[in-house]
Amino acid sequence: MGGNLRAAAWAAQQRARIDDLLAKLEGLDELSPDSRAVVDGCFLGTLGVVTSLYGSASPQVKALLEIKKTYTKGGYMEWESDRGLATSLCGILRNTREELDAGLVWSIASEVAGEVFGDLVAI
Repeated sequence: MGGNLRAAAWAAQQRARIDDLLAKLEGLDELSPDSRAVVDGCFLGTLGVVTSLYGSASPQVKALLEIKKTYTKGGYMEWESDRGLATSLCGILRNTREELDAGLVWSIASEVAGEVFGDLVAI
């Protein structure tokens, strides 16, 4: 029972972080001098969420890093790069939230932590 409550709280935290990142990206004004900082911060936030949910070696993390590389080294103007990356991040975050809501994502780290906790309680 405690594991289910922990899992539900963990999933709620991930959803809240995703919603926060989406709000920042959707409210982005690419003409603002802060737009690069907002996009970079949201990239790191998205990387944290995706890594937490899927693992650091997952195809999702690899794809996210490739997208960042494309917009960083692709010869785009800064505002094009920011807007393109922001749009990609929104798609990634929406998909991640949908998978989380559908119960398709479960962090291996959380599962292992639960097993370790269970082993400690058994001792």
